[in-house]
Amino acid sequence: MRHLLALLVLLGAARAHAGAGTVSILGVSGGEPSFTDGLEQDLADLYEVIPAEVYRSAAAQMGRAGASAAEVSAVCQSLRVDALVAGAVAGEGAERRLVVVVRAGTAGQVVARTRYELAGHTLASLRPRVVRELMNVLDTLPRVARRTAAIAPRRATPESPEPESPEPELPDESETAQPVARVTAHAVTYGFYMGAGPGLMTRSLHFSNGAAGYRGGTVTTLRLDGGVFPLALSRELSGAHPVLAIFGLVGSYTHGFDFKSTAPGGLSERARASRWAALLVARVPLGHESKGGTLSIEAGFQSLLWTSVSPQQLGVPDVEYGLVDGGLAYGHTLGTRRIELGLRIAALGLVRGGPITSRSEYGRGTGWALDVGGGLTIRPTSWLSLAVNARYTQLLLTFHEAGARYARSASDRLVDGNLEVGFAL
Repeated sequence: MRHLLALLVLLGAARAHAGAGTVSILGVSGGEPSFTDGLEQDLADLYEVIPAEVYRSAAAQMGRAGASAAEVSAVCQSLRVDALVAGAVAGEGAERRLVVVVRAGTAGQVVARTRYELAGHTLASLRPRVVRELMNVLDTLPRVARRTAAIAPRRATPESPEPESPEPELPDESETAQPVARVTAHAVTYGFYMGAGPGLMTRSLHFSNGAAGYRGGTVTTLRLDGGVFPLALSRELSGAHPVLAIFGLVGSYTHGFDFKSTAPGGLSERARASRWAALLVARVPLGHESKGGTLSIEAGFQSLLWTSVSPQQLGVPDVEYGLVDGGLAYGHTLGTRRIELGLRIAALGLVRGGPITSRSEYGRGTGWALDVGGGLTIRPTSWLSLAVNARYTQLLLTFHEAGARYARSASDRLVDGNLEVGFAL
């Protein structure tokens, strides 16, 4: 509540800052996207905010994509941007800190550099203070811009002490890398996620000796997904315990609405289908600040059920597969943190077959499966996501004992996909 009141006071002061300049926020490297989004929202009520993507596009078109004072000045003057704001989170555990840099658009030089200690604080709790001190600098921008050549880089306020150790890399005059690319190319991580959406699923079952198989039609489904990485919910805890913060629990459930299974002879019976998975996942960032994407290592259990009201009359046995899961997944943003591509592959070991491996059907059997999938996720905001997912599962069964029916082996294929709306923290 204290932080909310502070934000309201800041927003209420917007009327006193009419006529202020134009600002472009390049992002906060190593921080949550929601923090950058929050800064943009707060400052948009006080100044005209130019999106970082606009600045980057103009810099590329002008051939001024570097970070030298001359290049920054040229791009800012073209876009009429009075100031650039960028930051970085550096350090580990109690030494973590946020550094925010302001550069004058006219001359392209650093006019303020402020450090905020993160020990005992979250980025969200510091946001009102960051906004307030940015206002102090930005409101003097026209005067600072005319004198910037004679002004050494300074702090926004005297209460921010000089650092006792080197600052993290930030976009100052000596850099040539694109600051926006460092912010937007990182893989997106979350502490909590839940999503739901409609989908379609189909299945086919074939036996080696030509026994009656099954080729299902298209089944309408509803899929639910969720995941929680407890220590990743807190920036302080994840910074203090980075190894433990990569572990979480992920689950999914797919429900097939009522449909009819049709045997090769044309007989149909009411049927039902469902699938669920519960996994322990270790989410490993690749490269500095996840710039190389995220590799997820999974282990857990899956269950697949496909049954009919009367399998004897249908001539196709029910299945209730229990599968041990071990796999890998890779996720990477596509040039911007708003779009992410994910790929997954897993090996599954059969521990339970259900009725199909009973003596009244084909007898005791073993099997293994390959489970592959992928998805494309679009994030309109830091907490909302829209995704399209697809998955293919190929299960190979081998029967070791004679049952009421005979077959040496069977192949069971399942294909499903869905659209999903998700919420993440």
